[in-house]
Amino acid sequence: MGKKKIISLLGASVALLIILLSTTNPTNVSSAFLLIPFVLIFVAIWSGSILVLRFNGMRPRKATRLSLLLAVLPSGLLVLQSIGQLEAWDVVTIMALVVVAYFYVSKLMSTKTD
Repeated sequence: MGKKKIISLLGASVALLIILLSTTNPTNVSSAFLLIPFVLIFVAIWSGSILVLRFNGMRPRKATRLSLLLAVLPSGLLVLQSIGQLEAWDVVTIMALVVVAYFYVSKLMSTKTD
């Protein structure tokens, strides 16, 4: 994915998130609609971290993989916090899963060419 597409994806997700959060009331929308902000936050973190990693010289495929894992951590924690289920044990568990997933994906992809 090119840098221009990533920048436009980041801008669109942030703009949609701002519009959504400023114009809707969570008590007046359906429960499925409540998932949209979490998806937009995930996309914004993912695309923003891709830009930062690629700006620092990381290869595009590796930056994409790492960015996915970096976006899962705060998004997952935010989802748990929003439903009142976030505890210290959950933070440790999600961080451990992200670390294991990163090593698994990096090991899996190291056998393939980037």
